[in-house]
Amino acid sequence: MTQKVHINKEQDIASSPKHSCWLMASAGTGKTKVLIDRVLRLLLEKNHPASILCLTYTNAAAKEMLERLFLTLKDWSSLSPDQLKTTLESMTKEPVDDALLSHAQNLFNIVQYSPPAIQTIHSFCQKILTQYPFEADLSPGFKLLDDMMAEILRKEAAQKSLQQPENLEILRSLAPFIQENYLTELLEDALSQRLRLSQYTNPEKKLKETLNLSPAPALSDKEREEIYSLAKHVMEKGPKNLHDKALKIIETHGVQAKPQENSLLFDFFLTQDGSIRKKFSLSQDM
Repeated sequence: MTQKVHINKEQDIASSPKHSCWLMASAGTGKTKVLIDRVLRLLLEKNHPASILCLTYTNAAAKEMLERLFLTLKDWSSLSPDQLKTTLESMTKEPVDDALLSHAQNLFNIVQYSPPAIQTIHSFCQKILTQYPFEADLSPGFKLLDDMMAEILRKEAAQKSLQQPENLEILRSLAPFIQENYLTELLEDALSQRLRLSQYTNPEKKLKETLNLSPAPALSDKEREEIYSLAKHVMEKGPKNLHDKALKIIETHGVQAKPQENSLLFDFFLTQDGSIRKKFSLSQDM
């Protein structure tokens, strides 16, 4: 049964719908009770429950407020008229007539079918987006990505990023600084912060500056010709496992300012463990 709880003047003002208030207090001082009392007083003034909005930071807080509200209204429905009148007059500081008593006792049934919107900020925003998807430039019927699915998609995106040939150079630059098992975690974090990272017009340059990495020097025409000749030699007399790498060098010969040039050279001249390749021919060392 609802117990009569004495509240001070500030709490009474804060719970009254007649005042617009900013409530700030320490934990355990009765903030939730004041908020529930404010909702109850709005309901007593015959405001429709669905027109009342309460936003919280956590699902736990929203659940607690709803539970307290329903318990109070359930108690009201079972109180005698005299007990309910005393409870309401203590809350509202105003006389209570028979019509208000009847309305208060029936509120539990009303709120069960149309409860107030007591929810988190995220839930409220999702509701607005669901109701007005076109205004938010979203597809109707969109689904909210939960944490579990987001984690799966981040891991898949990180793995795909690791497998992209154009990322080979930057991955080789990172290799001396981080462990292999941490690289995937780093990429997942970067993907989750992609909006913040998008502010950089040249993220690769920013990353190299952060890691204090010097950009690779551009090749001269003479050096490109020597590499081209070596690639042709590998295609004719080199081991088969280098043919694909040599073919890529040949196919891109003559194209200036190739963004993938360094990646191709790393792949061609270095082994999987990052050491310099010693043999480019089956018959002799180069």
